[in-house]
Amino acid sequence: QTIEYKGENDSSYTTTVPTKPGNYTVKVSVAQSATYSKASATANFTIYKATPNVTAPTANSGLVYTSEAQALVTAGATTGGQLQYSLDGTTYNITIPTAINAGTYTVYYKVEADNNYTGIEADTLEIIISKATPTYNIPTDLSVLKNVKLVTIALPQGFTWNNPNESVGEDITNKTFKASYTPTDTNNYLVVSNIDIPVIITTTWDVADPEVEDVKAKINGVDVIDANIKLKVEVKAEMNNEESKDTSILDRDEVKEHLSSTDRVAIIYDVKLLRKTVINGVETVVEIQPSEIKEGVTIEIEMKLPQDLIGKKFRILHIHNDGTVKEVSYSENTEGTNITVLTDKLSEFAFVINESNPNKTNVGLIILLIIACILVLLIIALLLIFLLSGKWIINNGKPSKAMKIGRKDDKIKLLCMNFKIIYKSPNEIFDSKVDALNSLSSNND
Repeated sequence: QTIEYKGENDSSYTTTVPTKPGNYTVKVSVAQSATYSKASATANFTIYKATPNVTAPTANSGLVYTSEAQALVTAGATTGGQLQYSLDGTTYNITIPTAINAGTYTVYYKVEADNNYTGIEADTLEIIISKATPTYNIPTDLSVLKNVKLVTIALPQGFTWNNPNESVGEDITNKTFKASYTPTDTNNYLVVSNIDIPVIITTTWDVADPEVEDVKAKINGVDVIDANIKLKVEVKAEMNNEESKDTSILDRDEVKEHLSSTDRVAIIYDVKLLRKTVINGVETVVEIQPSEIKEGVTIEIEMKLPQDLIGKKFRILHIHNDGTVKEVSYSENTEGTNITVLTDKLSEFAFVINESNPNKTNVGLIILLIIACILVLLIIALLLIFLLSGKWIINNGKPSKAMKIGRKDDKIKLLCMNFKIIYKSPNEIFDSKVDALNSLSSNND
C-alpha cells in the first residue's frame, strides 16, 4: 500500500508527512494482487497551531531615579510566537521598555502568533521608579547673635527652617536647628526634612561704625538687623555739609560719563553688608554681597532723602565696585521723604540733581509776568477814568464815551473808547448820555 498527503492548496500528492498547521487530505492506495483488485481511499484532517509555553516577564523592583534610562522589566521567554512589549497598550515591539523620570509605569506584554503557535492576549505589570534623595551641603559657618529668630538667618538655596520663628536662645554656645531641603527638581528628587543645621551663637557685634539710621535694608522682606548679617553705611558726600564732602568720586572717568556740566552730586551712600563668622573660635567680620547669602537674592534698600532733595527731580547712579556705573530706578513713599531701590549688588549710590532743573525759578519769566500785570492794571485804570470822568459825544451817529485830553484852537481834543483821537466843538460835548441822545434827536428833527 501507498500513503500520500496533499495540502488544501496543493495540486498533487506526496509521501512526505505534513507537520505544519493546516488542512490536509490523506490518500491510501492498494495495488492489484492475485487475491484483490486495486483500491484507494481518502480522508481529510487538520493540524492545529500549538499553544506556546510562556515564561512571563517580571517587574524590576527597587528602581530609583538616576537621570538615565532604566529597564522596567526583565525579559520573559516563549517556546513559540514572539513576546512583545508596550507602554501604551497599542504599539508593541520586542524591545524591553525603559524610562528615565520617577513615576509609576504600566508595561503591557503579549505573545504574537506565528505560523505554528497561537498568540496569547496581553497582560500587564506595574513598575515604580522612586524619587532619589538629593545631594546637598549642610552650611557650617552660620553665626548669629543671641535671642534672634531663625528667620533672620539666611540659608543656602533650597534650605528652609522648619520653625522660622524659633529663637536661637541666649546661651552662648553651638546649637543645631531643624531645616528642610527642597531640590530644584521635585519631580525626581525627594524633599529632605529634619536636617540638623549647626549654628554658632555669639554675644554682640564689634563693628567700629554703627549702621546709619537713614538707610535700611531687607532681604526677602526681613530687616537686616541683629543677625549674622549687618548693614553698614558711610555717607561720603552730603549737600550743605562741607565736612562730609568727598568729591573724589567725580574724578572717576566712568562717573564723568554719566554727569553733565550742570549735574551736582547731592549725597553719596556707600552701602555694605557685613557678615560675622566664627572660625576656629575667632570672630571675624567680612564684607559680602547679597549673592553670598543666597544665589539670585535681591536686597531692598530704603534711603532717606536729604531735605534739599524732597520734591525735586533727581537721578541715582549705582557705582559698582568693579567700576561700572548704572542709573537705577527707584520708588518713593507716599510722603516723598524716602526712596526704595532693589538691587543684587551693594556699593556706592550717588544722588544726582541737575542745576538746570525746571524746578528752579525763571527770573525772565517772572519779569514778563510783572510787565503784563502792569499793562492790565493800566488798561483797567483807563477804563475807570472813562467811566467816571469821561464826556459824551456823537460819533458816527451814535452816543459814545470820550475823555478830554487837550485843546487845539477852538476845538476840544478827545480820546475815544477805541483809543482814537478826535476834535469836537464845545457845543458837541455833553455831560451825560441823555443830553447826547437829546441833541442827536433834535438834529434829526
